[in-house]
Amino acid sequence: MVSLVAKRYAEAFFRVGLQNNNLDILFDDVTGIQEVFRTNKVLDITLKNPKIPSKCKLSLLKDLFQKNISKESFALLMLVIKKSRQEFLLDIFESFVKKCDEHRNIVDVIISSADDIDDEYINTIKENIEKNINKSVRIEKVIDEQLIAGIKVKVDNVLLDRTLDGKINRISKAIVRKEAIWI
Repeated sequence: MVSLVAKRYAEAFFRVGLQNNNLDILFDDVTGIQEVFRTNKVLDITLKNPKIPSKCKLSLLKDLFQKNISKESFALLMLVIKKSRQEFLLDIFESFVKKCDEHRNIVDVIISSADDIDDEYINTIKENIEKNINKSVRIEKVIDEQLIAGIKVKVDNVLLDRTLDGKINRISKAIVRKEAIWI
């Protein structure tokens, strides 16, 4: 769960993007920085290490990012380090990306299946979800080898379970409750 500190920094950064009309640039900066952190775990460990002076951390970030990102994004990195909030950095980015997605009316959908699903079927699911929730959908496909058949679709915190295991569980619960169930 994202902390209150991260949400506040993300909100402030989001407002800067709106005010300066460069939200897309800041979004690209943040997703690029996130990718650097994902591929270089040592960077995150280094920034969180209390034994490394802030001056060294600032110098490291300057070398890595100053020429490659906007002034606002670089200022955010510097501020977070100067305020000793580096443990919140990735959460700030995550919260900022969520705010941008909300602003753009985009929702993430995770589709889990035992095998790869063809793109035509994925597009049909995507179109149906977009029509029902009136938002743009970004699909993430996940192969879950524990599933036998069917799919799970997760939209925000709502899970639609159309797997064989899910059907068996619903039947079991109905039997326990001694109810009739339509499958």
